[in-house]
Amino acid sequence: MEGSLPSTSTSGCPALDILEKKLYLNNSFTPVAEVKSKLIEFSNFWNSGGRISLLNASKEDSEELVYLLLTLKKNIKYTLSEVGKCRIKRDTDIVCTECNGNIHIPHDEEFWDCLQEHEHVEETFLKYLDGSISLENSIHNRSESVPTLSSTSSELDQNNVENGDSGIEHCEPPANGDECSKYSSEDEGINTFRFNFKLSYDKFVESKLYPESIMRSVCKMDQIENFTIQKLGPSRAVCLICYCDIISRGRVHKMVIMDHVAGQRHLRNSRSFPNLIALQKYHELFLNLDPDYQAHQVYFSMVDLDSLSCCLCCQKIPASRIVDHIMSQSHKKVVLSMFKNNNYAFYLVNMQVKLYGITEEQVVEQKLNEIIAPKVEEQTSKEKKKKSKEKQDSDSRSSPDNKVPIHTIVKSVEDPKSKDFMDLIPHRYKEHKAILKETQTTLLCYACKKHTVKNIEMVKKHLESSLHLKNSKIPTAIYDFYCEICDMQFSDENAWSKHFTDGPNRHVNMAESRKSKATEYECTNCCLIIYGDDLSLKRHKASKVRKTIEKKEVKLPEAVKKLFRSPDAISAEGLSLTNEAKYMLENNDKTMDCCVQIEATLRTAFDVSKAHPFGSRMSGLGNKLSDLDVFIDTGGMFNGDKNQDPYTQVQIVRKAANVLNRCRDVFQDVVQIPTARTPIVKLFHGKTQICCDLSFRHGLSVENTRFLRFCIDIQPITQPFILLLKKWSAVNQLAEHISTYALAIMAIFYLQVNNYLLSVKKMKELNPSEALVINGWETINYTVPTEIMRNHINSYEHSLHRLLRDFFQYYATFCYNEDVVCPLLGYPIKKQLFHGKGERLPPEMRSYVQQLSSRDPEQFRSLSFFCIQDPFDLSHNLTKACQQNTVNKLKTLCELSVKHLSTSEFSY
Repeated sequence: MEGSLPSTSTSGCPALDILEKKLYLNNSFTPVAEVKSKLIEFSNFWNSGGRISLLNASKEDSEELVYLLLTLKKNIKYTLSEVGKCRIKRDTDIVCTECNGNIHIPHDEEFWDCLQEHEHVEETFLKYLDGSISLENSIHNRSESVPTLSSTSSELDQNNVENGDSGIEHCEPPANGDECSKYSSEDEGINTFRFNFKLSYDKFVESKLYPESIMRSVCKMDQIENFTIQKLGPSRAVCLICYCDIISRGRVHKMVIMDHVAGQRHLRNSRSFPNLIALQKYHELFLNLDPDYQAHQVYFSMVDLDSLSCCLCCQKIPASRIVDHIMSQSHKKVVLSMFKNNNYAFYLVNMQVKLYGITEEQVVEQKLNEIIAPKVEEQTSKEKKKKSKEKQDSDSRSSPDNKVPIHTIVKSVEDPKSKDFMDLIPHRYKEHKAILKETQTTLLCYACKKHTVKNIEMVKKHLESSLHLKNSKIPTAIYDFYCEICDMQFSDENAWSKHFTDGPNRHVNMAESRKSKATEYECTNCCLIIYGDDLSLKRHKASKVRKTIEKKEVKLPEAVKKLFRSPDAISAEGLSLTNEAKYMLENNDKTMDCCVQIEATLRTAFDVSKAHPFGSRMSGLGNKLSDLDVFIDTGGMFNGDKNQDPYTQVQIVRKAANVLNRCRDVFQDVVQIPTARTPIVKLFHGKTQICCDLSFRHGLSVENTRFLRFCIDIQPITQPFILLLKKWSAVNQLAEHISTYALAIMAIFYLQVNNYLLSVKKMKELNPSEALVINGWETINYTVPTEIMRNHINSYEHSLHRLLRDFFQYYATFCYNEDVVCPLLGYPIKKQLFHGKGERLPPEMRSYVQQLSSRDPEQFRSLSFFCIQDPFDLSHNLTKACQQNTVNKLKTLCELSVKHLSTSEFSY
């Protein structure tokens, strides 16, 4: 055959025109470079602003966007399933109807050039022009029809798609571009099921591997719905999207995990589409298994979309055979070996062995025979050799250096059904029973000369109180609490009680035969309360004896007695501290110089950089050693309108730290803390010798400082009062648990209760001008002159030492278990009002109730041992980290300070 057909011959035949001009391969396709550019552009758009817009969209817009994204997801899946299957990359065989000959067209040859080499092409074409045949009947493709612009891939073999290069499940494409929004009834059924009936992990499995407190913070940071971090055991975790271990020398705490999540590697991988697909596949695989199988996921990690790796067996397993591998002899042998050897490096081992039909009782008995029995025999042999010496000096045998300690376990209450109330008092308080006398309705404590209602919880509270311990002089050990059934440990008895009443716990699911045997025991050598049965005690006896810790008696330091040695000394010290604070406030050249240099340095990284100093140096409560707190506004951030999400905050902190690190001649010791509630950068300014904390969130802290300054202005004694409390707290080593700001709010609250200061609510009423709303919280616009504001409060006319004494008396008797310090209202409110969605809270807290209904609410931590509500940010508990021992220490120190200040003549 010679040449190609004349151009006139194809003028009436679009199909041949397409073939001759090679439009089927060239002109109708978008250039690859342009496709790549469009994909990168969309990816950048989605990661920068598209996702946030979706999260903040209205309900109607959100539904429409989700629908469009699902359509896009469907088309992307189909495209990926076709990678490597394009007709351009496959050889084609065509049969000629004239001679039944085969025309082979290699994938790397031009389709039209190969077709013209066949002898019957022109003859067939002329017949087509005469109208004697149709083009479709002339040439047949054995494997597929001749490609045209309107052809689709609807006839693709489903099996071929599923076994394609991508390994991603095939999704049927729409029939044409105009109907891309239509789904088949089968697809609609599948989507409805997935979204209306979302699978979830077993509650106990999820609580161990994906703790809610950690997962909530991780999700805020990486914005991924599926769990990306998995806790494998006490000392290790794994990132399911970075494929890396998170290992700590001790326990893997939340801070260690959040440091990884805030890193560039995790944030980059969280935007990787293949990684997200693999993560989804991983969870879908285990979500469809029974709880006992789910417990085995601690050993598996994704290798690719179709296979996983088992770290126990060092094998690569197809995802479809995961159950078979878990039940295999090799995997079973290793898991049972860990269980028998008491090796709990991984969580949920007790749950995993249930798949193998072996009960805990059988394994423990075997362990006792193989491990404990030889040790007991060895110990008995040693004791026989030392028998004569032990008889001569039994006291020396009790020394830890000469004796192998053993467990001494007794029931906390021997007979819980006893009608004698004294029998219901736990064994650990047996020494206290000698000074207790039971009356008809109360229990009399001879040491304290106080009657207590005959309620076990009330009696235990009294016996543990600092006043009783001081009066009775009975040494008391610190007991911890361990629920062996749930494998959970507590250090506070309130939390221990809530574990049984509020849960979560596994007691409900226990077999009745075992539940009836479970009770509370005490190991007197370990100072440990254990809830369990005989099996639990066997496990505990197999462990080492803990060292006991005796409670130290809290005493008023000599430095405090010296500070409060007389009324005149208190007044003189208050005056000295006030003068120093005023000097720092009025001569703030160093502070301003430091802020100017910080602004200038950060402008090299941010278009806008405005420094707002706050904290003790600016409120009149600082000294020359105080740190400088600075809020940096990088543009539109003061009111909390921009850059408030965790991801952006981390990026700003890292960027600022990098810039400041380059100026080492000006700033030293630059440290970034991106995982704090408010991410900060710490640094040291060499010229002014000031340590600084830079924050980048919003200006609410600046308004808190203005509030403190305003309180000092309208009631001048507030300043020396707080400064003396600050020094008292530092000497008593309370400052690391209760911040200076929290202590200042405690002082202001006491003055509010006694009408020496106005509540925040009253201040807003007297200053009705529109105030700033920062991050959803209303502040105060201080427009009314100070002199007029003073007319609404009582002027404090008494001495400073009396104010201190009354303050200590108030907080020595404050009900920490039930009440919240609330400067907004100026009086304490009950913790229980914060439970639920705040329906019972007073109307002044409507802004708090409203934010509970937002997309990302923050609950006030009302279950903490000590609650101080921020004056403006009503969801913030300033002392949420305080533990029970800190509260007990605070109350005791307040009691001792009251006693010292109440003597006729202070002594030192």
